[in-house]
Amino acid sequence: MNRKLYCLIPTRDYEYEELEKFLPLLPKQRRDKVMVSKSDSRKAELILSGLFMGYCFKRELGKNIADLQFERTALGKPYLANNTDIDFSLSHTKNAFVFAISNLKIGVDIEYTDRVEKNFLALASRFFSKQEYDYILNSKNSSGHNFYNIWTMKEAYIKANGRSIQELKKFNVFNVNKPQNGEFYKFRNWMLGEYAIGLCLKSKYSDIKDEYEIEVISEKDIGL
Repeated sequence: MNRKLYCLIPTRDYEYEELEKFLPLLPKQRRDKVMVSKSDSRKAELILSGLFMGYCFKRELGKNIADLQFERTALGKPYLANNTDIDFSLSHTKNAFVFAISNLKIGVDIEYTDRVEKNFLALASRFFSKQEYDYILNSKNSSGHNFYNIWTMKEAYIKANGRSIQELKKFNVFNVNKPQNGEFYKFRNWMLGEYAIGLCLKSKYSDIKDEYEIEVISEKDIGL
């Protein structure tokens, strides 16, 4: 399996009406989710992310997404019911999607770095540990950059574990070198233009390979 993150940053906004024709290409669960969504913008986002995941699964597994069976754990984390040796994670932010796949437990997060200082400090005070918050507060030059590094790592961590946002404060990124609950974690951060990306890999073993690279794909790649 290639060690790649796939990223899609559409060049324009897409209307639901122009994406509706792609519904038959998606798994039934996603089609149903589209149909019960009340917002056309949400419907368009679900179709775009479905086409994006379809491209990634085809590249990595050689299978069409409509032929894959998706289930969710008791905590809500999606997984492939017919291939439990593979884990994947999808994240979406303002006009951008990122997808990660691995034979280890994996989580990925992408954020648009548009928050002004007072907003990210408020988020940090609510969701960060004291050590993390103090680190952001005392950053002299790039506090925003440091905020997004920590935030995306924390989000990726809870996605790898299938947890909720309430778990964010319980995890301290400065303890990542220590095994937690018998598990080891490996983290990576990237900046892609105005987007911050964080990756988390989880294993029972300390020797975790993380040679991940980002591959940016276009709308044409996913059939638009």
